[in-house]
Amino acid sequence: MSSGSKLVGCAVAALGAAALVAAPFVGGASQTSPPIGVVTARGALRFEGTMTTGIRPWAAVGGGAQCANYGTKSVNGRWRGTLQFTTVQGIPAARLTNDTDPDPTAWPAQNCNLSGPLAGRPGTLVLPSDEYIAMAVYIPSDPKIPNRTRRTNIGEWHLTTSIGPQPALALMLYADRIQAFFDTGLWNGSSYQYNSRHPMAYAIPPRRLVPGAWNEIAFHVHWANDKSGNAQFYYRTRGGTWHNGSSVLNMPTVEHDSVGSTGTSYVDNAPANYGAAFTTRYSVYATDVAESPTSLASVKAVMP
Repeated sequence: MSSGSKLVGCAVAALGAAALVAAPFVGGASQTSPPIGVVTARGALRFEGTMTTGIRPWAAVGGGAQCANYGTKSVNGRWRGTLQFTTVQGIPAARLTNDTDPDPTAWPAQNCNLSGPLAGRPGTLVLPSDEYIAMAVYIPSDPKIPNRTRRTNIGEWHLTTSIGPQPALALMLYADRIQAFFDTGLWNGSSYQYNSRHPMAYAIPPRRLVPGAWNEIAFHVHWANDKSGNAQFYYRTRGGTWHNGSSVLNMPTVEHDSVGSTGTSYVDNAPANYGAAFTTRYSVYATDVAESPTSLASVKAVMP
């Protein structure tokens, strides 16, 4: 996972012609998914990361756990947390924990995450392409994030790791929302054309995150290096009705350099607990990370 500007915020870049559609929440309204054909639950998945077998699903695709108790050392200003597997409200879960930062000056960031190229995607980036992803996080009864930024990163999707320092998409957990940060378009050596402040998008809108419950996210991303790129987010609490989050339209969803190169490698870090120095112990609980190249319904079906 990248450090630095993702924690403190990138410089504001020109928004250009990108359009963000933030769908209003209407109590009880259901979200109609885009036409995707008939699928069997799980039948269209390329990757299913349940927590019943530990890190095995990630190890099977060449990934693993980037946490202190799995052998990842604390280096480059990043203090590594720990990973345990537990049960929350009857659901098998990963608990990613960062303890109180031992020295915020030496270790300004803390992190523990599961990492791997979801579904063992091919090593060469082929654009444009589509991806459907879902994951669930348990939010404790006291949802405050105990660090100076009041947020922690719960997942990153790097599709162009050779272009600039940031992932194309990151999900940031706050006390009352989950925000989607994009760092995409032209990388000029110091900032992105579209960055974590513009556009502003929500996987779960403000005041819709539910403490003491499993909160589920599903999203579709059309990965592209031109303005055909787009993303749509959906959310619910466990067993509830799916609602609209935000939609991002008409903008690149990957990074590229001045000659249009988008890099070649895939790295996905999800779930995660990655934030600025924590003032007290804080855990992220996550389960059921799913990915499909074709079906929103199939990743939704995996959610607890």
